[in-house]
Amino acid sequence: MQLVERVAVTVSVDPYMSLKALAVYSGLSVRKLRQLIDRDAADALPAYRVDGRVLVRRSDFDEYMSRYRVSGRPGVVAALRGLRLAQ
Repeated sequence: MQLVERVAVTVSVDPYMSLKALAVYSGLSVRKLRQLIDRDAADALPAYRVDGRVLVRRSDFDEYMSRYRVSGRPGVVAALRGLRLAQ
């Protein structure tokens, strides 16, 4: 008979997440996440489709979102340009 002295449990630090779990993590809706995934290949959120399920690796999402990081306060003209209300 063997006696177990220690049990180690490991958790993936870069999990694959369902869209529902990613929505909770990101604060974005599942609908918005689907829109990001369905963009043109160059601008799409990377995702994996497995047996009808859509999964996104957390690190892929974090890297994707880093493209949209802004610093400082945008000017009014820049904001209007972003909304395509000014040239």
